[in-house]
Amino acid sequence: MSTYCSRCKSAVDPDIAHAQVDSLKEEVDRLKSNENVSNVEVFSTKVNDRIIRSKNIMIYDLKEPSKAEVADRIDDDRREVKKLLTRIDIEPDELVKIVRIGKKNRRDEKSRPANAVFSGPDKVAAML
Repeated sequence: MSTYCSRCKSAVDPDIAHAQVDSLKEEVDRLKSNENVSNVEVFSTKVNDRIIRSKNIMIYDLKEPSKAEVADRIDDDRREVKKLLTRIDIEPDELVKIVRIGKKNRRDEKSRPANAVFSGPDKVAAML
């Protein structure tokens, strides 16, 4: 027995048609399962990003160092942040690094925000 295909104007064997439909169903199921894996990856990335950010504090209005060398400016920023931490009774030993956000503009007197990274979120929570 054959099924007539009106679109291609030829006879189609029902067994072949069922096999093709089954194959397409399997492909759709496989693609749907990959979407779930993709969603899990996106969620996992977001969670990891939040964990990393939980160790950071943004510091605004921290005076820009005037030194010419980058290493000297980084040392000055570290020293200033440690002074701030000492003033609020937080041990500065947990400070991992300081990074200024944005491009330094020599004409502008505004200071760039500084991202202070700590070894764990507990120190950040203590400051807040």
